[in-house]
Amino acid sequence: MSKVSKALSIVAAGAFMSTAANAATFNFDFSSLYGAGGSYQTTVDGLTLTVTAGSFVDGYQYGTTRWVRDDEDNRVYGSVIGSNNSFDRNAYVNADGANGLGVYNNVRRGRTTDNTGDVDGRYWDDFLILTFDQNVQLDIARFGSFDSNDDYRMIYDMTGDDELGYGDFVTRSGDDNPQTSFPWVHDNVFGFLATGSNDDWRLAELQVSIVPLPAGGLLLLTGLAGLAAMRRRSKS
Repeated sequence: MSKVSKALSIVAAGAFMSTAANAATFNFDFSSLYGAGGSYQTTVDGLTLTVTAGSFVDGYQYGTTRWVRDDEDNRVYGSVIGSNNSFDRNAYVNADGANGLGVYNNVRRGRTTDNTGDVDGRYWDDFLILTFDQNVQLDIARFGSFDSNDDYRMIYDMTGDDELGYGDFVTRSGDDNPQTSFPWVHDNVFGFLATGSNDDWRLAELQVSIVPLPAGGLLLLTGLAGLAAMRRRSKS
């Protein structure tokens, strides 16, 4: 390896480590919001998040259990949303203060109406859709109105169409609150889903991070590459 190539390798490694160590963190707190609407949007330090809602009509119909690999080559278990699932896109976001964001869908079965405003799996399986204006990594999620009977699942945009629906991936259920162990996936769309009849919770707080491009390192690499080219020309 030439001295220039070695220098380029060292700079590249240093730029990567510096970038990873200085990932920007963003905290979204939904515990002081009240009211309901088709969507909720907020911006924190330049990162914009839009929250919308939906429900699986007649509940989420599980596909064949399978696994996928995340960005760090770890196995993530779950199932893929199949065409036998139908959606209600008319559900809307409901906020009740300290407990955070939920889903209101006013579905009626007989004399019973599911209008609690929670993300629940009582009749239809509700989900919140989180859409960011750039790719992020989920770090921490804290849930409100959460007890020992509650579970949640994550939905990931496997199809890459910036929406959640057929062909996307639903993980196995989790029950940690706060949740701090997410698949290492950089994306701009995520979902939180309830699938059990006892599940009824809200999303109270979310922390995400962005690993910025190492602009300084890239500039330095460009400069070194230029010097190397000049050196080769002078020798020739």
